[in-house]
This record gives sequence, structure tokens and C-alpha cells, in this order.
Amino acid sequence: MWKMSWITVLSGLGHVGSTDLLGIIGIAFGIEISKIEGIEDVRGDLAAWAFIIFGV
Repeated sequence: MWKMSWITVLSGLGHVGSTDLLGIIGIAFGIEISKIEGIEDVRGDLAAWAFIIFGV
């Protein structure tokens, strides 16, 4: 139970941290939201494939 909780916390921090980082980069460089959404889509696709691969 402890190991599963720790992995869940780390995964959540990674998700929130990467989203925050994209937002900060977007604000700092004045990137349009549509471009950031494209990056988010790619990141989401990579995460989905990682779940599938680890699940197999």
C-alpha cells in the first residue's frame, strides 16, 4: 500500500509540474494558447502509450 501511494503521489506531482511548466513557458515567451494545447496533446498521447506499454 505504501509503495502504491508513493507512486501515485509522484505521478500526480509529475503531471501537475509538467502542466505548470508549460504554462510558465507560454507566459514567459508569449506563446499562443493554441500552440501550448498542441504540446499538451502530444504529451497526453505519449502518456497514454506509456500506460498501454507498461500495462502489457
